[in-house]
This record gives sequence, C-alpha cells and structure tokens, in this order.
Amino acid sequence: MPRVNVPVTTVIRGGVANATPVTGDATNNHVVINNGKTWVEVENTGATSRNLTFNITKTVDGQTPAARVFAIAAGAKRRYGPFPVSDYSAELNVDVAHAELVLAAYNISDR
Repeated sequence: MPRVNVPVTTVIRGGVANATPVTGDATNNHVVINNGKTWVEVENTGATSRNLTFNITKTVDGQTPAARVFAIAAGAKRRYGPFPVSDYSAELNVDVAHAELVLAAYNISDR
C-alpha cells in the first residue's frame, strides 16, 4: 500500500489552527509534502519510548546516508525540521515504530 499522507498546514501571519493529527501507521508509514520550510510535530501518546525515522534520499558518492532516527519519550511531543529538499526530497518519507506516535505537519508561507 502507499504511504499515508500527513496533511501540511501552512502557517501565516494571521495565524492558523492546529493541524489535524494523523495516527502513526507502522505498516505503511507516512509521506509529507516538503518545501524545505516544513516541520513535523510528533506526539508519543504511549507509555514507552518510540522511534521515529526521517529517510534521507540524497546520495553521496553513490551511497545513501543513514536515515535520521529519533527516540521520543513516553508522553512527549517533539518538533523536527526543516528538511532541505536536496537531502530529504519534496516528498519526505517518515517511518514510525508504533501507532502511538501521532503526526502533524506545518510549513511557513512565503507571504
């Protein structure tokens, strides 16, 4: 199956409501449309630490660098980004270890 899309909320000077969170899908994982000014907010709603992975798509000398893996403590909320398009692609692939990780995404408006 395709990766689950995490909708991106654009932040503007006039303010925006919180993004609609998406429950983690450890089977299909996630994709976030990335403009280089995108960040991902992740909350661990569970009682144990869980891992979150951001996949790097850039190659260096024909080799792909290791993905960025972060542990999120139980009950914690973290924000990650920005993600340069040249390294992470315009479609940021995010892998979650468990459905207890809930994701939301934001970017900054050019206006």
